[in-house]
Amino acid sequence: MPGTRRPGGHHTGTNPPPLKDRYAQPIRVDAVAADFPDLPIALVHSGYAWWPEPVAIAAVKPSVYLDLSGRPSSTGGEARYYAAVRVLLDQIKPGRVMFGTDWPAFSPITPTVHCVELLRNAPEAATKAAPA
Repeated sequence: MPGTRRPGGHHTGTNPPPLKDRYAQPIRVDAVAADFPDLPIALVHSGYAWWPEPVAIAAVKPSVYLDLSGRPSSTGGEARYYAAVRVLLDQIKPGRVMFGTDWPAFSPITPTVHCVELLRNAPEAATKAAPA
């Protein structure tokens, strides 16, 4: 429906078996974002370990938003999580980066309250590690 700007969300990142990663690769959303430039699209989980790919897409597609519901364990630990969040905020800007969780569908590996604390402390910790 033209002009409604209803947002869409797309799960990005790896999946546990028996699920397949084929449609969860962030690059698969690039064509949709190009064909529908006014459609807000949230890349849920920001690609997990593939996080550089959604950052590259969002950097050139202003209708693409990134969701931080990926946990530190999915990016290689807290230090890399800090660094990845810093890159997201620096390249995409805070207005297009969202915090989210999988609760209540899944219990997080890292408690949500801990993830909030990680984000509060990200600027200091991000200087200690470079993203992979």
